[in-house]
Amino acid sequence: MKLLCIISLLIASLSSCTSQIDENPIFDPFEINYNVSEKGLTNNDYTIIPEDVPLFGKQIKDTLIYYQLDDECDSLTRECINTTVITRFCYIFMNQADTVLLKKLLDKYDVDIISDFSHQNEIYGDSTDLYYYPHSEWGFHGIFFAKHRFTKKIFECHIGGASGVINDKIDGFELSIRNEFPWTDKEKKVDL
Repeated sequence: MKLLCIISLLIASLSSCTSQIDENPIFDPFEINYNVSEKGLTNNDYTIIPEDVPLFGKQIKDTLIYYQLDDECDSLTRECINTTVITRFCYIFMNQADTVLLKKLLDKYDVDIISDFSHQNEIYGDSTDLYYYPHSEWGFHGIFFAKHRFTKKIFECHIGGASGVINDKIDGFELSIRNEFPWTDKEKKVDL
C-alpha cells in the first residue's frame, strides 16, 4: 500500500513537470494568451504580414488580429531572429459607428463600456493618432475603455474611419484594440 502511494505521488509530480505552457493565440478581440509564441502563431494559421517589423496576422470575416514580435539582429551578419511577442492588435470592421451596434458587438464578447465615449472630428495631426490609424489621416475617431465581464481585464478601444486594413474597406469604421505584452524577466534586466 505504501509503495502504491509513493508511485502515485511520483507519477503526479512527473506529469506536473511535463505540462507545457500553452503558446497558442486566442482569436477573440478581448481574450489574450500572454504566452503566445511565433510557433503558436504559425501553428494556428497566422501568416507573415509584410512590414518593416515582424508581424503575424490572421483574419476571419471582418476581424483581423495580428501580433508584433521583437527581433534581435546581428550587426555583422545582418541576420535577425524573432524573439518574443510584444504587442497584439485587433481591428474589427463596422459598417456604422452606432452606439447600439457597438454595444451589441461588445455584448457578443462579454465586454462592457466603462468610460465616457470621447469623440472628435478632426484631422489627425500627431503621431499617436497615426499609430492607431496608420492608413488614415483624417475623419471621425473616438476613444473609450471597456472591461471584460469575467477576466476583469480593461481595454483601451479606438473607433474611427476604416483604413482599408480589412479587405481594403474604406467606407465604414474600424474598432481597434491594442495590447502591450508584459515584459519578460530578460527584458526587465536589459531595460534596467
